[in-house]
This record gives sequence, C-alpha cells and structure tokens, in this order.
Amino acid sequence: MTQNVLNQQSVIITGAAQGLGKAIAIGLAESGARVAITDVKQDGLYDTEKKIADACGADSVLAKVADVRQEADINEFVNGAMEKFGAIDGVINNAGLGPAAVREDVFSRPLPVWEYEPDQWRLIWDVNALGPFLLCRAVIPHMSERKRGRIINIFTTFQTMMAPNFGSYGPSKAALETMSATLVHELDGTGVMVNGVVPGRPADTAQVPDDIGIPRDRLLPPEVMVAPIRWLLTDEADEVCGRRVSANLWDDSLPGKEALNKASRDLAWPELIDPFSMADL
Repeated sequence: MTQNVLNQQSVIITGAAQGLGKAIAIGLAESGARVAITDVKQDGLYDTEKKIADACGADSVLAKVADVRQEADINEFVNGAMEKFGAIDGVINNAGLGPAAVREDVFSRPLPVWEYEPDQWRLIWDVNALGPFLLCRAVIPHMSERKRGRIINIFTTFQTMMAPNFGSYGPSKAALETMSATLVHELDGTGVMVNGVVPGRPADTAQVPDDIGIPRDRLLPPEVMVAPIRWLLTDEADEVCGRRVSANLWDDSLPGKEALNKASRDLAWPELIDPFSMADL
C-alpha cells in the first residue's frame, strides 16, 4: 500500500508540466504528499494541477508558473509553498533541458561543443545547474532550522554526461551531481538528506525525440521515478544520504533499504579522491 505513505509531507517539484516531473508530482500526491509544482509551460503545469486536484483534492496541490533560472521567481514560489503548506519537507530538482532544446533535430544534425552559441550553452546550464542551486539556496535554511528535509536531484547516466552531442547537457548534469556531493558534506548533522535519482536509461519524455534512434516502446515510462523518490521521502530513509539511485533497478516489492542497496551507489565520483584526505587539499 502506497496511499498516504507520505502522510501530508509537503514537497516541491520543478519541471512538473510534462515527462518525469509530471509523473513524479502525480505519483507523490497519490501517495499522500502535498505538492507544490512549477514549470514555465503554463498549459502542461495546470493540467498536472488539475489531475492532482481531481484525484487528491485541491488542498493537496499548489501550482505556479516560474522560471527556475530566476531567483525572484524561485523565492516567490517557495514563499507561496510555505504559506500554503506551512513547511517544506522535500525538494525534487527535476526541471531540465537537453540538447534538443537548442536544436530540434540535434540527433540527425549533431551540435558539437564548439558550435554552441554562448546563449544556447547558458540556457541549458542555467536550467540544469543554476536552477537547482537557487532552489537549494531558498529552502535549506528552512530545512536546517527544522532539522529535517529531503533534497532529491535528478541526474543523468554517466554515459550521457560524456556522450558526443550532449554538449552543455552533460557538463551541467555533472555540475549538479558534484554540487549534491558538496551538500552532503556541508549538511552533515543538520537532518537534511541529499540524494539523486536517475532513470537509468532513456525515458519516454519530450527530451528524447524520435530521431534519437531508440524505439519508443524501449524507453522507460516516466512513472519509474516515483517508487524510489517516494521511499527516499519516508521516515525509513532518515539516515540515507549521498546515494545515486537508478530507478530502473528499483524493486518496489523489496523492503526499502534492500531495494536501495540493489539500485544505488555513492553519488558523484568518490573513488577519485580515495587516495587523498581533505587535509591534502
């Protein structure tokens, strides 16, 4: 049973108009969370809001159009969520853009790094890396004061980070993951847990166009993200921090910690610093 497992926790989800964010928002609301959702795409965002309100009640959802790249938008959105729900228990930094955002036919007409216009590079970088920073900056003081919180950042596969034709996308996602690793250390002892979830392979979203060369029936359903994220928000995961969870490997039939062990590893690249200590820096 997953209904009400989140027991009225209030959770922020960015990029909730479609794809992974829409599935996560609906799935968490159906599991008992109150969700504050945002996106720049108004029609899709309000469709998500309606689906949640119809299924779970209007009191369980707050929707606001906002640009995650803009500090004022983020602060206004967070303040609105605080006013409606009284607290923020979790944040899902899901909003993201891939290379198709700057060239629709990028997989049939590749865009190498040196052909990006600076504004194209910044667009992807600012949504994928700056946006999560701004949201973390807005919510962490509140979470630290309450001595409880969950920050769950949506990563990509290591292969995609370094793949040709993923220009700004790969580096921006690598930056998000290393920021997450930094937060794990900086938030130690505060009760705020930082983890990441990655689909595990391409998911059936608008970021994966038809010309990528993968049949759509082989793509993961966006709903694959719900089970691991839901568990990471529960009390059972109170001490779980610094994990990178592959959603496609999550077995929801197992006890949560067993599923975690089978589907996760340390986030970022701790093996690169194993021979050294922080005192060597």
